[in-house]
Amino acid sequence: MLNHNKILQKRTSGVTFIELLVTVVIISVMMTLAFTNYNNTINRQSTSNATDQAAFALKEARQYAKRNGIITQVFFPVSQNEYEIYAGTSKILSSSDSGEGSGVLPSNTKILSNSCGEFYFYIDGTPLIDYTETVEDNGDKVIIINPVDETCTIKIGISDSNSKTIKVHAFSGNITYD
Repeated sequence: MLNHNKILQKRTSGVTFIELLVTVVIISVMMTLAFTNYNNTINRQSTSNATDQAAFALKEARQYAKRNGIITQVFFPVSQNEYEIYAGTSKILSSSDSGEGSGVLPSNTKILSNSCGEFYFYIDGTPLIDYTETVEDNGDKVIIINPVDETCTIKIGISDSNSKTIKVHAFSGNITYD
């Protein structure tokens, strides 16, 4: 005779293979999502830090020109992670410097675009496309300036979808960024 009590008994402990498999899949999905979000957060932070650093360097170049009465020259080459700033013929900031504000953007960020090209800050802080300096016969120094006539932008980041833009405003030389 068949013992019905044993057949109808429910399992009291243990995990089936299906339950274990579902648990592992759920944990794997959660880990993947967490890692992706972590990477995105790190990349956004790197882009933000690089933009802050570059905007600070531009503001310093502008202030240096105004404070010292020396035209400063700014290089932000596209597809590079380094920039340089000159005062007259002397480098005041470059990638060969060490420490914060070294002229090297942090992490894997780079200059994605630069509508400004190579440009200058005049002694009053005005951004210039270029200038010509001559000395007249009487010894007077004459500087002919060619100011930037529209706001130019420098885009910094890891990719176009993860970037920030610095604006150098025409005529005033004010620097803003998002």
